[in-house]
Amino acid sequence: MKHSTKEAMRYLITIIFCITLIMGFKIAKGQVFFQEGFEQGIPINWSQQFLSSTASWYLQTGGLNGEHPDTAYSGNYNVILQQSGSSKVTRLITPTIDLSDAVKAQLRFGVAMTQYVGVDELTIECRAHPDSVWVTLAYFQAAIPVWTDIELQIPDSLATETTGIAFKGKTNYGGGVCIDQIEIVENGLVSLFVKSIKASNF
Repeated sequence: MKHSTKEAMRYLITIIFCITLIMGFKIAKGQVFFQEGFEQGIPINWSQQFLSSTASWYLQTGGLNGEHPDTAYSGNYNVILQQSGSSKVTRLITPTIDLSDAVKAQLRFGVAMTQYVGVDELTIECRAHPDSVWVTLAYFQAAIPVWTDIELQIPDSLATETTGIAFKGKTNYGGGVCIDQIEIVENGLVSLFVKSIKASNF
């Protein structure tokens, strides 16, 4: 009877592994492809593109004058685009990011935009290559008075070895566009397959 039980267990395990071998199985990868929290300033491999005037993104703790919000999303510093007036537009552009191995890449960051006379605006853009056109992922024009988590899926067609992300801010008499703790992570499921089965004695 004991021998029969061992044989049955061995047979059952073999069947389970064979099914796995044929069908495969999936797990969440959870890989972090890119991360920036601006604790050491805006990295030199980031760039700014001035589309209208020369309003620059700069390092700050919280919002305009250190208020609304009065802290960074994480750590001590965030970046902000704020200048008096309206229609001053500047892109803050990441270096190229390798997303060629991503299944479902997701962009995550914290944002805050306080209303003063008006509300500034933020457009999130993505491109597949440095010479490609920018594709809009999201547009924010309403006030976001406290730090808020944003999660955006990056289209598969834009996930390449040279993906770029742009945070395009536009002034509109607001308290500034604040962003912090930018991450691109794996949000998909990765298929894994068993290459071999090795039986062991019980």
